[in-house]
This record gives sequence, C-alpha cells and structure tokens, in this order.
Amino acid sequence: MNKINIPISFFIIILLISCAPLKEIPETADDFFQKVKEAKYDDAYELVSEEFKNNTSLEELIDFLEGSTLADFKSANWSSRKYDNNEGELKGDITTESGGTIPITIKFVKEQDKWKILSIYKESGGIELQTELGKSIPNENNLKKMASEAVLQLAKAINTEDFKPFYNYVCAVWKKETTPDELKKAFQEFIDKEIDLEVVKEVEIVISDEPTLEDDVLAYSGYFTTSPHQVYYSVTYFYEYPKWKLAGITINVR
Repeated sequence: MNKINIPISFFIIILLISCAPLKEIPETADDFFQKVKEAKYDDAYELVSEEFKNNTSLEELIDFLEGSTLADFKSANWSSRKYDNNEGELKGDITTESGGTIPITIKFVKEQDKWKILSIYKESGGIELQTELGKSIPNENNLKKMASEAVLQLAKAINTEDFKPFYNYVCAVWKKETTPDELKKAFQEFIDKEIDLEVVKEVEIVISDEPTLEDDVLAYSGYFTTSPHQVYYSVTYFYEYPKWKLAGITINVR
C-alpha cells in the first residue's frame, strides 16, 4: 500500500502547486479593484509591477480608472485565466455599480513571489475614428476635457510663474527637448501682460478643426467662448500608456 500511496500523494501536491497561480492571479485583480472602489488608490498602486510604475504614475492611474468608470467597480467575472512561468493573464468583464459591463484584459508578472499587475487594457466604447495605426482618436467629450485640462495647467504655470508642474505634466518627448525655464520664456509675454487663462474654466470649449492622427501624433484646435476676447488653442498629443500626453500647445487671445 505504501508504495502506491507515495507517488499518488506526490502527484496531488504537484497538481495543487501548479494550479495555485490560477487562484492567486484573480485574487490579486479582485483585491486591486476592491481598493479602487474604496478609493484606496495608494494601496491599489502597490499591487502593480515595477514596470507598470516606471511607465505610469499614480496620478495617471487614477485618471485612467476614473475616466473609464472602472472606479465604479462592483464585481468581476473572469472568463479566461492563464499563466506561463512568471507571466499571467486574465480576461473577463467588470460590472459597475450603475449596471454597466466593461470587457477587460489584465496581464501579470511575478515579482518576489507575488503576482503584480503589469498592464490593464480596457475595450473602448462608443463611436471612435479608427486609424491605420490601430490607435483611435478619443471622442469629442474627451478631446474637450483634454484641451481644457492642458490650458488650465498652463494657466496655473503662468499665474504662479512656476513651470515645473507644467513641465512634469507634458509628454516625455517634449521634456527631452525643453526645460521649465525655457517653457517660462516661451510664455513670458502672457506673464508680463498678466493674461489669466483660468477664465476658460467657466465657459464652453469648441473644437473647430477635425482632429488628425498622423505618425502617432494627435492634433486638433478650437477656441473657448470667453468674452470680450476669445481664447484660441492648438494642441498636439503623444500617446504614453495609458493616456495621451501633451506634446505641444499654442494659445492666442484675440
């Protein structure tokens, strides 16, 4: 009997160990989204990998979660789970408190014997303009939000004469080509004339030219319905996962 029991027990142990990641990976995902639901973003950020952190700040993660309604998490249904050595993947649906369903794919990597989130991919909803590069132009509401945010970030820099936060806000490519001091010089006329761009906060924003996406650069322009003078803007963005980052901005007040 003993000679038969030993190999059978050994086989069962190996089987249980090999199946462990299939349980641990979704547990990590569920823990992450539960912390997001409770707005414990710092704790949720600790569940992502070092590679994730190198490419995405906590603030960018929060923007992504709140902008995609994932922060409204209620429950998850994982329809596919797999792993290979130190890499894993989950596919399924997130159900929100409002009753919506969001298809999602999460990739994992093992760090120090713990499964950490490497990337989060959410299917986009609504009507989008598809491009040959496989990327898509955000919808009109998101384009307006992006431009408004960019102008208000610039407004704060002009009003405080401190361009370091604005410098940290722009994309990595632009950062390599400029400095906070050079940005300040570029907008010195606005500082000297005490032009307060924060007036755009309370008015409607208009996109006057159809957005374009060429060579990974998103570009569009428009104006704010300020009075008596209107604020015109032109912005360009470069995609740095998980969001579009400002790569250039031109402002005219007339």
